[in-house]
Amino acid sequence: MIFKVFHKGKNVLFAWIVFLVFGLFLFQFSVYPKLKAAGENRELPEESFGYSTDYFYGFVDKISEAGRAMYFNFQLLDLVNALLLGITLFATLTYFLNRITDKKLARVILVLPVLAALFDILENASIIYLLSDFPDRIGALTQTASLFTKLKLTAGSLSGLFVLICGVIVLVKFMVDKWRR
Repeated sequence: MIFKVFHKGKNVLFAWIVFLVFGLFLFQFSVYPKLKAAGENRELPEESFGYSTDYFYGFVDKISEAGRAMYFNFQLLDLVNALLLGITLFATLTYFLNRITDKKLARVILVLPVLAALFDILENASIIYLLSDFPDRIGALTQTASLFTKLKLTAGSLSGLFVLICGVIVLVKFMVDKWRR
């Protein structure tokens, strides 16, 4: 059995509740709405799959000094969000995989949400450094942050896909077991 703490559905549900409540706070009541408004509702660089140095600094220039302070604070909060998302996806996959298999393949799949969280944290740290060093422009670090964004979005999307696939398998398995009784 993989990670017994996530074998119980109530622990997974708790992880989802914490993640969703924090996400609601982060994206509705924190600096995010003001930051979007300061950027004239443009996507934040980390919201797009692969952004250029010009796009990043165009956004940072547009939001002004006050906007950059908000963006910095948002990145700090997004570090927490990255951890919560990684834990929640990991917990959900662990819960489902414990009901499907205990093969080593499960451990490989469980690496995806960990990687998604790690890449998100590295992306946030890169952006924090870029904002701290503004107005200096570090093109190589901007491209590295963009790469972390691509890797985060890929690992996160694959994690979500595996959550859906495993959830369907668990549901079908439950229905078949119930039908056989």
